[in-house]
Order: sequence, then C-alpha cells, then structure tokens
Amino acid sequence: MVDVCGDKGFDAVEFDNLDSWTRFSNVPSVQALVTFGRDDTVDFATLITAHARGLGMAVGQKNTIELIDDGGAEQIGFDFAVVEECGQYGECEGYAAAYGDRVMDIEYSEGGFEAACDALGDRISIVRRDRLVSQPDGPDYVLEQY
Repeated sequence: MVDVCGDKGFDAVEFDNLDSWTRFSNVPSVQALVTFGRDDTVDFATLITAHARGLGMAVGQKNTIELIDDGGAEQIGFDFAVVEECGQYGECEGYAAAYGDRVMDIEYSEGGFEAACDALGDRISIVRRDRLVSQPDGPDYVLEQY
C-alpha cells in the first residue's frame, strides 16, 4: 500500500487504526485476542514511517493520542497529525505540543468544534464536517472552517 502511494507520487500518507490495542477493553473476551500493545504499535509505526520516508513521503499520525506520550512521537517520527474530535475529547493541546501547527482536526459536533476553536483555533487547522461526509447538496451536509 505504501509503495503504491510512493509510485503514484503522493506527498504524504497517514496511517489509521493504530489504536487497535485500546478498542476492546470493555469486551474482555475480544481484548484477550489482541496480542499486541502500545510498545508493539510504536515499533510497527516506526517501521512503516521509515518505509514511507524512504519513498520520499511525509507521514502523519492519525488519532491515537496515546502514541505521543513517553517518547513515542519522537521514536516514530511522524511529521504531522490528522485527528478527529480532539476538541470533543480535550486532546488538541497534546497534538499541538507534539506537532505545533501541523495538526488538522476534524470535528463532528458543534460543541467539539467550539472547544477546538477556543483551545487552539489560532494555531491548528480545524474543520467541522458531518460524519457521512455528505455532498454539498445533501440534507445532512455540514462544513465549517475556523
């Protein structure tokens, strides 16, 4: 997948679902099947980031604030972050501390959008969208930018 992006001349990639080890704590029978944790995820992200960088692409962190702590951001070497609902969950400051103004936040609720704008609207890119990413002529279409 990363090689195809490089072959097509992409400038950057971002890897989603790196938070899998966090998703099943409320379902112990499923959590028991998850055989990797944060450290394994940091190691994997470091490998795929190095591979993408070797192909000339920048690499973005997608969500997963847990990867930033304890030197994870430095080890992995992400260049920027694409995050969803950092305002809703009070995580925008953590991403901005790691990536400065290289954070793009997508909020889906008015409250999350307002919280993100109040916290860091002058420092990071913030947009509010509808969850279905509807077309402009659709009844559920939402697009607000700070």
